[in-house]
Amino acid sequence: IVLPRFEKVQKLIDKVNGVTRENLSGIRVIRAFNAEKYQGERFDEVNTALTNQQLFNQRCFAVLMPVMNIVMHGLTLGILGNALSTLVSIAIGGVVYVLVLLGIGGVKKEELLTMPKGEKIYSILKKFKLMR
Repeated sequence: IVLPRFEKVQKLIDKVNGVTRENLSGIRVIRAFNAEKYQGERFDEVNTALTNQQLFNQRCFAVLMPVMNIVMHGLTLGILGNALSTLVSIAIGGVVYVLVLLGIGGVKKEELLTMPKGEKIYSILKKFKLMR
């Protein structure tokens, strides 16, 4: 919607620059023929067209940017939320597995101490009297 209008803005800026260049280079002729009012109206016409186009572009951005932010944050949340839920599921599964093994007496102190952070896990389990 807005991208083709930027090409139009470039053309309008070129017109404004052209009118300004003509006014500056021909200032003596403009004054000699008393054409300041005509040249001012000509500049105002081109400048108004550029201003209106820029206002339209900025209004579009004012609407589109929050919408795009919401979409992008929603997608990010969806992707990370999915990964996060998978990690939480794996962690909960691991805890349940260890508790089941403890419940049936499948994990011994020596086996637990060989695991990474086994001493910490053993001290917590011992604190809650889940392991002797």
